[in-house]
Amino acid sequence: MINQAPEYATPTLTRLMEIPDEFCYEVPFGMLFDSLLYVGVAEQKKWYTPPHFHPHFELCYIVKGQGWFYNNSHFYNVKEGDLFLSKIGEVHYGAASGIDSFKMYYLGFKLDQMKNLELDYIDIGNHRVVEDRTGTLKRMFDNIMEEIRSVQKQSMRMAQSLLIQLLITVLRNYSRAVEQGKSSSAILHPAVRRTLERLHLEVNIRHNADGLCAAVHLSRSHLNRLFKTTLGISISDYIRALYMDRAKYYLRETNDSVTEIAERMGFNTIHNFSMFFKKGAKMSPAGFRKFVRDKANVKDDSNV
Repeated sequence: MINQAPEYATPTLTRLMEIPDEFCYEVPFGMLFDSLLYVGVAEQKKWYTPPHFHPHFELCYIVKGQGWFYNNSHFYNVKEGDLFLSKIGEVHYGAASGIDSFKMYYLGFKLDQMKNLELDYIDIGNHRVVEDRTGTLKRMFDNIMEEIRSVQKQSMRMAQSLLIQLLITVLRNYSRAVEQGKSSSAILHPAVRRTLERLHLEVNIRHNADGLCAAVHLSRSHLNRLFKTTLGISISDYIRALYMDRAKYYLRETNDSVTEIAERMGFNTIHNFSMFFKKGAKMSPAGFRKFVRDKANVKDDSNV
């Protein structure tokens, strides 16, 4: 039995991103099916997201430009009109190519109360990129974004209705891609794959570019060229982004002290860890933890 959702006349949105050329809004909870969690648009020519995972599904749609995604040990090149799916718990990351202008829609959703649809999404294999040849998916994304940012009556319910249509249309596109034997995944260069596996096996600051190069028997310049060609980012920048993402995860999801987190990540002193974190996040580790938890408390209070 589906719980009745409250009426929404004007959406109350929480802005999650404060990055130039990117916005992401958390959609109010309590809507029908509790399915749409957040929507966002990224328009940075050098857009990049470090490795991360979600307790929900995420769809990304390339509106303009090209880039790449790495997910579930598969590498995908993406271009305008391509849609990409990451499933629950899958570590994934990606970037714009940095060559042309770039725009991407993304949305997160859960299907807890629509189990049949959830199972269909779980069953999707490694054919994660599908083409929107007719422009149907883009129009659906456009309409969802318009409703989310609208002040019209019942805009949240309309967005939910459009989301269901989008999810079913996406499923059909994936089914056709499988039937036609299409897959846009590629095999990573062995040295890049081994380096990524080594980095993700133990996220520790003691890793360094020279040591990683020695482990795969390549010069630093050669491995760096492979990283830039394949992932669009240098190996050093990739390592820093990975460490920053993991540090945020520990601060957000555990009650470990900042000192314990610094030690786990291999920093010699808490001062070095704090300096590293502040340079990337523009706030101290303690400040980041407080910011995240204060925002979570506000959200919990609003649902009482």
